[in-house]
This record gives sequence, C-alpha cells and structure tokens, in this order.
Amino acid sequence: MKDHGRGIPKDNLPRIFDPYFTTKTSGISKGVGLGLAICYSIVTKHDGFIAVDSEPEMGTTFTVYLPASSESVMKDEAEKTGLREGKILVMDDAESVRNATGIVLNYLGYEVEYAKDGVEAIDLYKNAKARERPFSAVILDLHVPGGMGAKETIKELLTMDPSVKAIISCGYADDPVVSEFGKYGFSGMVNIPYDMDTMKETLSRVLK
Repeated sequence: MKDHGRGIPKDNLPRIFDPYFTTKTSGISKGVGLGLAICYSIVTKHDGFIAVDSEPEMGTTFTVYLPASSESVMKDEAEKTGLREGKILVMDDAESVRNATGIVLNYLGYEVEYAKDGVEAIDLYKNAKARERPFSAVILDLHVPGGMGAKETIKELLTMDPSVKAIISCGYADDPVVSEFGKYGFSGMVNIPYDMDTMKETLSRVLK
C-alpha cells in the first residue's frame, strides 16, 4: 500500500506500531494509535511482517509479507478461528477505537455494528431485537466523555434484556466497575489495546 502524503518523520518510524502512539492529537482527526498496532498483531500472528518505507513530503509505502501455504483453503475465517457466527455491537466514543475493534472482530468471524455512546447503543440493541436479529454480545466503553458510558448503558440493557451478554472495555483496570465487572451485570472485560487471543477467549467464554 502506498500513499503520496507528508510521509513519516524518521524519529517516529520505530514507534508507529506501538499501541496508543499517534501524531493526531487534536481536532476531528484526533487518533488513539490503535489501527497500525492491530494490523501488526494480525500479520505477526500469521508469521509475517510489515516493512515500511517513508520519505518526508514523498509519501509512505507499507509492504506486508506473509508465508505461502501449499494447503487448500477450505474454510472461512470463522471456521478457522473456531468461533461460531454472531453479531457484536461495539460502543466507543473514539472512531479509531471502533474501527480497530471492528478489524479484530471481523477477522474472528463476527458481523459488527457500531455506536458512539450509550444512547445510540441502546437504540441499536432495541431495533435489532425488534427485527429478530439480536446481538450476540455488546462491547461497551467504560468512559464516554459527555455521554452515556458502560455503567449507565448496562443498566438500560439489562432492563430491556436480562440475558444480554455485555463486555466492558477500558484502557486501565483500577476502576471498581472493571475489577468487579460481574457485580455490575457484565459478563466479561477486555483491555484496550485489544489482544486478539484475549478477545477470542473472552467471546468464546461469554457466548458459550
């Protein structure tokens, strides 16, 4: 993949795959540095690697190398990961986190829908039930600045559906809602940035 943008400064190149490293620190393009970290995780888990070549004001080229296989691909990704099909609702106020989570979940074989806050998540959950296409699970961000976060959202969802499978997500684990998630109605928790194996194991346990 190649672009013709501003390029990546040499000082930043060693850090571009680090979770939370971002040069987009303000405005509508503000990022959280998870996109490349997720891509790196997926590629390395397939015994591959990513090469980067960038020149200031000339653009950047990412080259992905993956080992070849002589075996016929007879199963789709959902079958290979050992997970059943399902639909997951992801609620997070940061678009970059929603997108990164979607990459992981799609790779694991799940269909994904997104909400930016609790109000939108509740509405999507209600509509999905009305259409008889309910979500298998929901992943809720603990803190949504200026909006409804996971703690408030789970209360509404449990009222609507006492059997809801909810997973709380957070970048740190010192909040009692995270450390004692079961007391608040959650079925599991995942840390940001997401570890793919942990996400797979958590969903397998929650949805069994």
